[in-house]
Amino acid sequence: MTQHWKVKTDDDGIVWLSIDKADASANVLSSEVLLELDSVLKPLEANPPRGLILYSGKPDSFVMGADIKEFVGIDTPELAYKLVRQGQQLFDRIEELQCPTVAVINGVCLGGGLELAMACDYRVALAGDARILGLPEVKLGLHPGFGGTVRLVQICGVRAGMPLMLTGNPITASKGRKIGLVDEIASAEDWRSAALELLRAAKPKQRAPLVDRLLNLKPARSFVRNMLLNQVRSKARKEHYPAPYAMIDSWASNGASPKTGYEAEARSFANLMCTSTSRSLVRVFFLQSRLKAQGNKIDKRIGHVHVVGAGVMGGDIAAWCALRGHTVTLQDREQKYIDPAMARAKKLFGKRVRDVAKRADTENRLRADVGGDGVRDAK
Repeated sequence: MTQHWKVKTDDDGIVWLSIDKADASANVLSSEVLLELDSVLKPLEANPPRGLILYSGKPDSFVMGADIKEFVGIDTPELAYKLVRQGQQLFDRIEELQCPTVAVINGVCLGGGLELAMACDYRVALAGDARILGLPEVKLGLHPGFGGTVRLVQICGVRAGMPLMLTGNPITASKGRKIGLVDEIASAEDWRSAALELLRAAKPKQRAPLVDRLLNLKPARSFVRNMLLNQVRSKARKEHYPAPYAMIDSWASNGASPKTGYEAEARSFANLMCTSTSRSLVRVFFLQSRLKAQGNKIDKRIGHVHVVGAGVMGGDIAAWCALRGHTVTLQDREQKYIDPAMARAKKLFGKRVRDVAKRADTENRLRADVGGDGVRDAK
């Protein structure tokens, strides 16, 4: 019996494997979760099913990535290497299962979560405009460590894959489909049938375009390496941010080869994890997470905010308060001074509030108040 994985075999011999981390709102690949995955894979290797469909038991979220809290206890490159190689080998076993495999990405899929999905033969993503697919490790002074530097280039090619890793910025499901990272996009109602169709079709796995396969050959890699280095140098110095340079060098040396690439990735990741850059960026990550958690709490004691002065600062304070759920009145000496602030607020709400009804409610919470009538209601 496993805590974090749920296994069900249907009447057609298809295994439905759900990752659902116990006592957590989101899935992360903690050491305990990965250890359980090992026990889940053993019977599937011994007696392969007709197919495997991997999905998340969390609403609107696949896997957020590795458990960054565990990074703090890793204090030597040797220990980091051992742990990351164990993760790589687990994902290798998924890739080597003697049956077709599909990952269903139902929401945020970052870092190790995307590397897990890439170990499957096919990927289905749920339709939507959110940027859910990404490898943000570079923002922690690292690069992908569970095979991502190899598999992403194999699937999408160096032209699409390397920028995704070097920037750390996530992309939408439709962009993922465009670059070959996603095989199918389905609705929340149809993902099961879409996953089954991919299993039954058994089409060849996604490969990088021909041009990228040529660029991956040794004669072309040095040329591409120089181009990538020039792009990185314009944004970050190697002594301050070594991870992008390490990523490029690893690809230039190994060409996303499964024979040497995984080992090189693990060694590089382990060395980066113990640098002062990575430790500092991990610390910043925890501080930002703490601030976000505090910022997400709405102070119920505040009922009405009245802001005097609709300049850039006053207008933005008013917009932020409305975004946080407070009723706000914004005062200035004439309407013409308030209008630009209201326009900026509407633009902000359009970016931050996707739901149309909720966006309308947010806009209604912010009102222009030339006469200052809202002062008496402020509390």
